[in-house]
Amino acid sequence: MKRFLTIILTLCMVLSISGVSAWADNKDLGTWQTKANMLSERESLGAAVLNGKIYAIGGYENKTEVEEYDPITDTWTTKASMHTARTSMEVVSVDNKIYAIGGLDKSELSKVEEYNPRTDTWTYKTEMPTARCYFGAAEVNGRIYAIGGGNSTGGKTAVVEEYNPETNTWTTKASMPAPRSKFAIAVVNKKIYIIGGNDNNNQVTGIVEEYDPQTDTWSTKNSMPTKREYFRAAEVNGRIYAIGGFKGAGLNMVEEYDPKTDTWRTMEPMLTGRGQFGIATVNNQIFVMGGYLPYNTSKVEAFTPPETAQNYVLSVLLNINETVQLSASYNLTDNTNFTWSSTNEAVATVDANGKVTAVGEGQADIYAQNADGTFKEYIPVKVVEGTADEMRLAVYLTAGDNSNLYLDADPSKVTWTSMDESVATVSAIGEVTAVKKGLAIIKGELEGQTYQIYVRVNG
Repeated sequence: MKRFLTIILTLCMVLSISGVSAWADNKDLGTWQTKANMLSERESLGAAVLNGKIYAIGGYENKTEVEEYDPITDTWTTKASMHTARTSMEVVSVDNKIYAIGGLDKSELSKVEEYNPRTDTWTYKTEMPTARCYFGAAEVNGRIYAIGGGNSTGGKTAVVEEYNPETNTWTTKASMPAPRSKFAIAVVNKKIYIIGGNDNNNQVTGIVEEYDPQTDTWSTKNSMPTKREYFRAAEVNGRIYAIGGFKGAGLNMVEEYDPKTDTWRTMEPMLTGRGQFGIATVNNQIFVMGGYLPYNTSKVEAFTPPETAQNYVLSVLLNINETVQLSASYNLTDNTNFTWSSTNEAVATVDANGKVTAVGEGQADIYAQNADGTFKEYIPVKVVEGTADEMRLAVYLTAGDNSNLYLDADPSKVTWTSMDESVATVSAIGEVTAVKKGLAIIKGELEGQTYQIYVRVNG
């Protein structure tokens, strides 16, 4: 039975929402809609999202052009052009900036430019160590990972390089298991998935590999059913959607990958089969723009995946200098059997016994892993300035008060528990009784999903 990290102290905790999903009805395969065309026809472009707007960048034949799309008004606006003409590059957003990396002009490029939408300006940054095109790039924990790719003569690389926008520096990471280019890339739960593409033997493939930036390691997953290249992928609610591409001809194929079950299924096909397009996700809707038909197009289509359930996951909210004790079991002495680590020690540190200390404002993940790797879990930590307790939304009761919670009309379907019965108890039908001053979490389990709410008791 899988164990999950638990928080022993209920003081200094907050709820966060995570994209943990469940299978939708197999008949629900998603829907496609036609949207307003881009202002120019182009293929091999990049796309990124900032503040709910989509930025379509570069591509052939408009290699420096930038257009902004507003999904609410379904309109396009021209923005400041890049300095460097390029196609087949990668575009990634981090902390309200967009980074255009590498790509192809007359040969493969290493140039990096940063776009600031507030000032509508572009700035050169430190060049990527490995010049390349037809590669993949993705953001995890504020770092950009440039993976694989090729060059203008058909060569391929397995090199992985990490870019830190804060320090404007690059670091070499563990290479892919084998060189590959023209693949799709997506991120789920801070792991990067490399899907399909063209392998080192110049064969179109459906292979899937997962990269974990936390451990700097690679693992192989179940292959995509449809081998293809020059396609794109996007994540919605913990699922990856591999869309379009080429395998001899333009494809309208859409396949959904569930990393939790390592399985694939076929979805509603795209309205216009194509490859070498841009892709971006806003409010759980995937936008496909431009591409090659076999001619450059400005067409934009939006895919709405089937609805999936969301679950609630515990995270820790702390003030600077506060501490909280984590545990991998109900016995705190077991903690020394695990290796504890923080993804950002400038925000929060953790000692060998799982005790977390808030250091500075920001976010970090605290991991616990056993020696053989069969258990590895994490809890997000958010450190704030001010009073963290005031930021927690909770049911407010005075000691002795009662309040009823509701999940389903049939109370027998719900299992209720309190994580601190000295503060508040809960009955089998969801009636909460406030006991003494403090903060407690009430948990309800229904049809395999877990829902949690805070109860704040005033003495």
